[in-house]
Amino acid sequence: SPSTEIRLLTEGFEKLMEDEDEDYKSLLKEYLTEELFEKVKDLKTSYGGTLYDQIKSGLTHFDQEIGIFASDPNAYEIFDELFAPVLEDLHDVEAGSTHPELQLGDPNDLDDLDPEKLFIKSITITVNRAIKDYAFMPIIPLDKIVSVEKKIKEALFKIEDEDFKGSYHTYIDIEEDQLKQWIEDGTVFPPAIDKNLKAAETFRFWSKCRGVFINDKNNYRVWVNEQEQLQIIVNEDGGNLKEAYARLLKVLSYLSDLQFERHPRWGFLAHNLKNIGTT
Repeated sequence: SPSTEIRLLTEGFEKLMEDEDEDYKSLLKEYLTEELFEKVKDLKTSYGGTLYDQIKSGLTHFDQEIGIFASDPNAYEIFDELFAPVLEDLHDVEAGSTHPELQLGDPNDLDDLDPEKLFIKSITITVNRAIKDYAFMPIIPLDKIVSVEKKIKEALFKIEDEDFKGSYHTYIDIEEDQLKQWIEDGTVFPPAIDKNLKAAETFRFWSKCRGVFINDKNNYRVWVNEQEQLQIIVNEDGGNLKEAYARLLKVLSYLSDLQFERHPRWGFLAHNLKNIGTT
């Protein structure tokens, strides 16, 4: 209930301020002053996200770097006075600077970093994206999670390029032995055990509407609704960065109809503040 949430928010903030362990000083504790707390504690995003939804993880576990997880895209605007200094510190950007225009460059400008195959076993490149007009995991309703998964699957199976054809595996239906193997080799995301993400309610409705798309050539995959709505991962044996990056740009172009949340200052938005930006 709202009254319970207000009580938990207030009690949690007081405990955070009283904590004297200098070894665990999150960015939340550093930048959420009493004055700012009073200013933003009653604000709410257009999706219904409250201050408590943004910081409940940081109020639960003090031993984390950030302590904030966005409840939805609008949180970056409504709680800007908290988010902005945290993001500037986290991503080492100047106050008031804006994100550059989207320019992903030309893969042909890149090289094979290890042409003699002596040092690099493989290359992996990952980007995170959020589908426009949807809240993030902490507050998104189940029917909207269903919708996100459906949209992403439809977009993936519309790709006509043979190099990107593959199969979708619903997380809950993957056989135990196969799941264990895929988790170990990084093909599939791990179980919902991260304590900070748990406290942020990132794993609501686990493991419904979550899955992985793997192409037949096994050099590109897409994680759906793990902590972010969409995580695109390309991999390449050896050090051929040019080949890996070209594959990534093709995937992004093929999925462009999905429309992703993008902020003029922060770039592409995400639930996890570490995952914002361009790539």
